Parts: sequence; C-alpha cells; structure tokens
Amino acid sequence: MIKYVITMFLTDFIIRVFVNPKFSPTLIIGRLIVSNQVPEYVGAPQKKFA
Repeated sequence: MIKYVITMFLTDFIIRVFVNPKFSPTLIIGRLIVSNQVPEYVGAPQKKFA
C-alpha cells in the first residue's frame, strides 16, 4: 500500500515541478473541496492574541 502512496506523491511532485502546478492532482482535488467556501476574515488583534 505504501508503494502506491509514494508513487502517487512522486508523480504529483513531478507534475508540479516540471509541468505546471495547476495540473497537479492533489491541487485539483483541493480546489474542488474548497470551491464553495467563503473566506472568514479575522482582524489583526485576534491574530496577535493567538
């Protein structure tokens, strides 16, 4: 099982480096997951406290 995961990430890395990051399978999946989300903006004081 680990061979398949490593192969998948290696292929993804090669696509990001040599082709174009927008064609990367993990980035495409990530874009599909967050496509309907609206950003929740937080002010600077909250970030300083965190």
